[in-house]
Amino acid sequence: MKKVMVLGFLIILTMLDPFKAWSAELVVFGNIPHRYLQSKEGKPYAFGYVRMQDDVISELRAIHSAADFKDATKSFKDAIVVYANSENKADFKAKYDYLFPGLIDLHNHTKQNSLGVWDLAKGQFKNRFEWRDWNNYKYSVSSNMNPWIGFGKAIECASFRWSELQAMVLGTTYLQGPSSCIENFSIHQVEDSKAIKSKKKSVQAPTDLVIPNDMTFVWDELRPLILKGSTYEQALALKFNEACDIPGVTAENVNSRDGLKILKDQALLKEKCTKVKLHPKFIRYVYWIHTTIASKKAYLKDSKRAALIAHLAEGRRDDPYNQVEFEIIKLLDMAKPNVNFVHGVGISKEDMKIMGANKMGLIWSPYSNLLLYGQTLDIKSAKEAGVILSLGSDWLPTGSRGILEEAKLAVAYIDKDPDGEGLKKIFTDEELYLLLTENPAKMINHFDINNDKGEYGVGQLRVGAMGTLIAASQLDEDPYTSLVRKTYSSNINLVVVDGKVLYGNEAYVQQAGVAKTDYEVLPLYYSGLNDLASKSIPVIDEKKASNDQKLKHLMALGKIVSSMELESSDECGFSSKKAFVHQSTLDQVSVLKEFYEQSGINLDRAHDIQKLIGINMLTQSRNATETNDGKKEFAVKKFASLFSCNDSAYLDRLGKFVTDNKDDEFSVNRDPDNVETLRKEQKLGRVPSKLAKDYKR
Repeated sequence: MKKVMVLGFLIILTMLDPFKAWSAELVVFGNIPHRYLQSKEGKPYAFGYVRMQDDVISELRAIHSAADFKDATKSFKDAIVVYANSENKADFKAKYDYLFPGLIDLHNHTKQNSLGVWDLAKGQFKNRFEWRDWNNYKYSVSSNMNPWIGFGKAIECASFRWSELQAMVLGTTYLQGPSSCIENFSIHQVEDSKAIKSKKKSVQAPTDLVIPNDMTFVWDELRPLILKGSTYEQALALKFNEACDIPGVTAENVNSRDGLKILKDQALLKEKCTKVKLHPKFIRYVYWIHTTIASKKAYLKDSKRAALIAHLAEGRRDDPYNQVEFEIIKLLDMAKPNVNFVHGVGISKEDMKIMGANKMGLIWSPYSNLLLYGQTLDIKSAKEAGVILSLGSDWLPTGSRGILEEAKLAVAYIDKDPDGEGLKKIFTDEELYLLLTENPAKMINHFDINNDKGEYGVGQLRVGAMGTLIAASQLDEDPYTSLVRKTYSSNINLVVVDGKVLYGNEAYVQQAGVAKTDYEVLPLYYSGLNDLASKSIPVIDEKKASNDQKLKHLMALGKIVSSMELESSDECGFSSKKAFVHQSTLDQVSVLKEFYEQSGINLDRAHDIQKLIGINMLTQSRNATETNDGKKEFAVKKFASLFSCNDSAYLDRLGKFVTDNKDDEFSVNRDPDNVETLRKEQKLGRVPSKLAKDYKR
């Protein structure tokens, strides 16, 4: 009777989620780089297997003979076994894929990744605040995202899940970026404390740490005191007590709960801080900005901290303001271990030595930097200073779809070596590979493994590490060259997250026991969505509509697109179709279940996500409808495919951006005369001039 009850339970569980009923053990056979599996063979890799149980790698072993292989396959009769080779079967002599840890992308703005690359970015800007303030940027991005992105929770879910899928098909398994509605869907968010078995706190990844409009108080009032020997806390307490008739604030408590209770009382500050003429940013800085700084400092002192990631010094190396931001970090005393900065183009060689000494990290996004500024991070100085380096794809409007593509741009930049720095000797293919795996894991403080403390690292294939890996075609005898130079989405043949097969070659997914009814086949691009841009689709007045009306409108749009027979295409021509295993979150997220029932759109499915984002972006934006200052000329005419191979213009630009040619786009963007001409034509310069004036040295 007991056996019957157990069987019945398994059948019910399989209906809810087919994966929960499988064995908790997965074994993947493939070629493993030597850094993970020591072998006496002369090749830089060895054939073997990775065994995963309960989300964690339990065994890693080399196989040296057919007999050894036969014995190993017999021993796994109760496990799920995937043979990562073109024959899709247990064959010792077959050509196997390389096995790597899942890739880690430490910089992404996930919501906007349904947009294409911004055509107007041609290296003309001095810093990030300049293009953010440019009207043409606002039309290109904000007016193509609004108002549809605010129509309801379902469209927000679709957008964030789309970003995850873009990353997944390129081998990324840990993606940094603001997200919601992604729990238990595909890959992991870096900031999610549950993404890794660990007792550490969540990775903190704010968009900005230094806010130029508010940091003038630190620069003008605190900096002179700090340069004379005061700490940040001493300087702040001194200036506060000079200005405010409020007792109880000292250098010892400005970061504590008691001190912050006083400092956060905006009304009290306005009433009592009248003893001297106040700096224009004094009150805002004290009650708002300092609170954030204090919380970050408290986080960094916590023994359970993971890491902090923030934008810093993004722009040109010679921009006066861009050179100031790390100076502010030093004034705040936040040049600390476990603090990592995105971009860092304006950080000086001397300050990189400080970062290296403190084991800090820099996240390099070359494509975005070169598109926007014509310059990128001084990677040579950073490497020589001992700064931990990793790659970040940034976002699709000025970056790539994922770090595997970003690596191709990084390789091209290193090969070109535009300043003759000997970059190829410093950054081997293996070193670049580490920027996708081990280095980002170290930067977020999740590389080390300590099973006794419940710490299971990422970015590596090692017993005790998280069971998250990818299989990629063997395209070169050197596994690192194969991945960073030659592997594209067509060559990502398997993605395993937490010991479960998530995506990959259809045959591999079938080996894992997934029935055809439990996955969807990719790539499939609904080119017919683009026809909607010229059709009459109902719109809504964003200013007058209530949230409930917006949600009903979104459901109506979903019903329209779900009932359409859309033309589809596939320009990728993969030798093996890819399969994305069906996700099952509708019962966990009531909003998505209701949305499916009302619209017919299932946001657990890649194809439905594509449809919902497509109809909204192409027909509902301010640009598409020319409402609220939208301009038709900036409207999206073609929806960006999940796979780059369905977007020939994107791939062509990425592939030709940095080459040996002296007239490639990078070289044109870098030319000072071209930059100056473009800046004059576009009437740029106001923002950098003001920032430079506000932060005089």
